[in-house]
Amino acid sequence: MDLSEIVKSTSAQDAGHEFELLDPVRGDPTGIKLIVAGPDSEIVRKARHEMTKEISRQSARRGGLTPEGQEQIMDEFLAAVVLGWTAKEGGKAVPYSKEAFLRLLKAGTWVRAQVDGFAGDRSPYFKTKA
Repeated sequence: MDLSEIVKSTSAQDAGHEFELLDPVRGDPTGIKLIVAGPDSEIVRKARHEMTKEISRQSARRGGLTPEGQEQIMDEFLAAVVLGWTAKEGGKAVPYSKEAFLRLLKAGTWVRAQVDGFAGDRSPYFKTKA
C-alpha cells in the first residue's frame, strides 16, 4: 500500500458508504439503507471529539457516567456519522433527519449494533487485490 492510497481512502470516507440493515434473526435485507461516514473520515474525527468532550462534561458534572448517559452519547455519535438514508414507513418514504434516525436506534439494540459495527468498518474503502 502506498501513501496516496491511504490519503485517497480517507477523503473517500467523508462521502460515506451505503449499508443496509439486516433482519436480526433471518439476516434478510430490511430495505432500510443508511449512508455512513467511514471511520477515518473528518466527519467521524469531529464526532469522536464531540463524544469525548461530552463524556468529560457529564463525568465532571455527575461524578461519573450513567448507563443512560453512555447510551445518549453513543446515539449522538452515530447520528453525527450517519449522513442520510433510504427508509419507508407505512409504504411512504421517510426523509432523513436526526430525530427520525434516533427513533430508529431506539427501536432495537440490534439496530445500534449493526450501525456501530458498520461505522467502524474500513473494508468498503479499500479494494482487495486478487
